[in-house]
Amino acid sequence: MLKEVSFDNLGTNHITETQTKDSFILNATPVESWSSQSLLLKGDRPAYFFLPLQAGEKKFNATFTDGSVRFWYAPSWSSASVMGGQGIGYYARLLTVTEVAEQPEAGWTIYLNPDGTSIQVAVFIKGEMTDLLQAPIAWYSNDWHQIGITYSAAQDYTMLYIDGKAVAQGKGMGALAKITNLERYGLFLGSDVQGRSLAQGSFDQLATFYKPVGEDSYAFNWKLLSKAALLGPITPAEDQARHQRLAALKTGGQIGGPHFAPRAMQKGPGNPGGGTNTGSGEFTFETVDYGTNVYLLSPVYEVTTNQSTNLFLTVTNTDHFTLYTLYGTPNLSGWDTNQVWVFRGETNQTSIQLTNLTETVNFYRIVVYVDTDGDGMPDRWELEHGLNPFVNDANGDLDGDGLTNLQEYLRGTNPGLYSIGVSTNVTGLTIFTPLE
Repeated sequence: MLKEVSFDNLGTNHITETQTKDSFILNATPVESWSSQSLLLKGDRPAYFFLPLQAGEKKFNATFTDGSVRFWYAPSWSSASVMGGQGIGYYARLLTVTEVAEQPEAGWTIYLNPDGTSIQVAVFIKGEMTDLLQAPIAWYSNDWHQIGITYSAAQDYTMLYIDGKAVAQGKGMGALAKITNLERYGLFLGSDVQGRSLAQGSFDQLATFYKPVGEDSYAFNWKLLSKAALLGPITPAEDQARHQRLAALKTGGQIGGPHFAPRAMQKGPGNPGGGTNTGSGEFTFETVDYGTNVYLLSPVYEVTTNQSTNLFLTVTNTDHFTLYTLYGTPNLSGWDTNQVWVFRGETNQTSIQLTNLTETVNFYRIVVYVDTDGDGMPDRWELEHGLNPFVNDANGDLDGDGLTNLQEYLRGTNPGLYSIGVSTNVTGLTIFTPLE
C-alpha cells in the first residue's frame, strides 16, 4: 500500500480550505460516520480532496497507469432505477487522476451518469474522453459502498470493483503511458480538477496501491468493514455510553444486568488476560491498566434461565480496521508456546460475546490478527484446515474443486472439502470495448 487516508480528527466545522503536508481540502464538511468521521462533498461550490501523485523525488502517493485505488462512498442521492430515486442530474466524478492545470493534458476518471444508474471509467487526452468500461448500479441514498479500481497499462486491462466484487473489465490505460511530468499530476476525490462535477456524497477510507491488486484484496476489505458501515454513524450518545461502560469496567463498578467483579490474576502486556470461576457464582479479577496496549478488561457475565453462562468481554485500544482473534484455554500451565489455546472468535469491534458456556474455569487471550506468510488467510484458519501458515498458499487448491484456498476462506467454505457446482466465474461481469 502506498497511502491510506481517513478523515478523522478534522473537527465538526465546515472546511473552506485547509492544507496538510501532502493534501488539500476545499469546501468539505467532516461528518459522523461508521469509522468515526467521513468527508462530505456536497453543494454548488467547487469542492474536493486533493492528493498529489508525487510526495517527493522518489516517493509516490498514488500511481498513474499501473496500480490500484480503493475508497468508500455513500451517495446523498438515490439512483433513478430505485423507488423515489432521481439520480444526480449531471455527470459526476467520483475520482479523477489528472494534471493540475486549467486545461489538463491527460488523465483518467471514475464517473457516474446523470440518472445515477451507471458507473464508468474513462481516459481523456487533450479534451477527448474514451470510456474503458461501464457497470450498472442501483444505489440508495446514504448507503455505503466500497469502490475499487485496478489498472495496468503494461497488461492492458482495467478492472472495476464494487462492494468486494469485480463488476466490469475494460482495456488498459496504455494511451497515458507516455506521460512523464507526473510531478504536476494529482488525485481529486469527489470532483474534477476544478472541483466541479461533484459526486454529492460522503467519502471515507481512501487507499492507494503501487501495483494492481486482485479481487481477493477488495473482498477481504469489504468483509472486514461492511458490517460496521451498515450500522451507520456512531452517535454522540452511543459514544458516551461506550465510554461510561469502559469506565465502569475499569473501576469494578456495576453496570446493571450482568454481574461484575474485579480481576483475579495480573497479566503482563502480551500475556493472556482472563480469570477463574470461584464456584460461588462470581468471577474474581484484578484490574490492570496497560496504557495504549490492546488488552481485555474485566468480564461481565450473566447466568440465563436455563443455567448456561453468557460472557461479555471488552477489548480496549482497538482499531476498527484491524482484526483481533480471541483464544481460550481451561488450563493455565504457563506462558510458554506449548500452551494449548483454542480459537473462540474474531472481531474488529470493542466487544466479544460468548454464549452458552459450559466451562467452569477458562482463561482468555486476545491477539492481533496474525497472517505470518501474508497470503490473506489468518494463521489460525490455515492450521485448522490443514494449510501451512508459513507458506503463501493462497492460490493453491487443497481439495481440487476449482476454488483457491484464499477464495475458500473469503467464502467461508472448507478448503479441504470439495465443493460441488461451484463456479469461479465473476457474476455479472461486463466487458466493455470502446469504439476505435
